Amino acid sequence: MLVAAFVWGNSSAVIFETDSNNAVSWISNPEFSPWRQRNLVLKTRTVMRNLLRWKIQYKPRLGDINADKLAKLGVNGADDLLRVCPDGLNDLDEG
Repeated sequence: MLVAAFVWGNSSAVIFETDSNNAVSWISNPEFSPWRQRNLVLKTRTVMRNLLRWKIQYKPRLGDINADKLAKLGVNGADDLLRVCPDGLNDLDEG
């Protein structure tokens, strides 16, 4: 699955969206990341460097209710690797 993601990522532009301004800042400028997170930030940059085109951007949590629902499913222990329509997403907002 990871290999397929990298193949796809190298043929398309990948946009990472986050509701954390800190994450955007730290990934864009790792030298400004706190020392406790620096190793993770640098590992993330290494993975992203393998993509042909990528960018990271801030998106408020309230602006993306569907992504917030998916994140909460992950935190609550949704253990399936891939779901076509996970429980709790049946009423996704269009747009």
